[in-house]
Amino acid sequence: MKKFLSVGLSVCLLLTAAAPVAAAQLSIRGCYWMPKMHATVQVDGGNNLTGRDFDVTDDLGVGDQNYPFLEFSLKAENHEVAACYTYADYSGNSVLTRDSSWAGVVYPRGTRVDFDLEYKTFDLLYGYRLIHKADILGGLSLYGFAQVKVFDVRTRLRSAALDNSKNFNAVIPVFGADMHMVLSPDQVKARLRAGFLPVGEDRAAELEANLAWTPVSNLELYAGYRILLLKIKDNDVKFNHGMHGPYLGLGVRF
Repeated sequence: MKKFLSVGLSVCLLLTAAAPVAAAQLSIRGCYWMPKMHATVQVDGGNNLTGRDFDVTDDLGVGDQNYPFLEFSLKAENHEVAACYTYADYSGNSVLTRDSSWAGVVYPRGTRVDFDLEYKTFDLLYGYRLIHKADILGGLSLYGFAQVKVFDVRTRLRSAALDNSKNFNAVIPVFGADMHMVLSPDQVKARLRAGFLPVGEDRAAELEANLAWTPVSNLELYAGYRILLLKIKDNDVKFNHGMHGPYLGLGVRF
């Protein structure tokens, strides 16, 4: 994973250095996301012991939480590079209704368990503007992009007698399109971005739509909706995860 991160960061740095300084625009966006979450996780063990496919909400009592995410982007002429970081930390507890295997250990029926799910996402993106139409509304631009999404997931299932953790990660490329529309010059903009990788054992998809309002120069207020879907199959782990919900944010342009 470190190799992929190093390559991605190097590409971003090279593109940033190559961009004409006079034409470049740096943006920093911080948002507060209020998603609904659903996930299932299965951890197999030795001796061909198949783990239980836990629904973390129904079986382990995990509820929804709200989280921030932070994005940096740099645009210069037809090029865009961006980096985004999201962190989520869930926990829940429940009493098992049947014998349940986790990482090769059986938790007996009736056992009270606590479950933790820590989730980190780091995105690196490069986009190229394919279309620009100044005569449509206040302006319309369409970017094609390639993105590397790095997922780091940490899980833990514990009871009074047992305590087992399972950590795993994935590096998933995502490809998509990003459309920007100026609805009111220098005041209101709309954006729709969609990317996915539909094949392979590890898959990811993301959809984001927002409106940005500029009340004063270089300051933007955001209201949007974000969907993130993830599927990871890593040796003895099967993890399916989805988050969707609205967000509010604040951005600064330099």
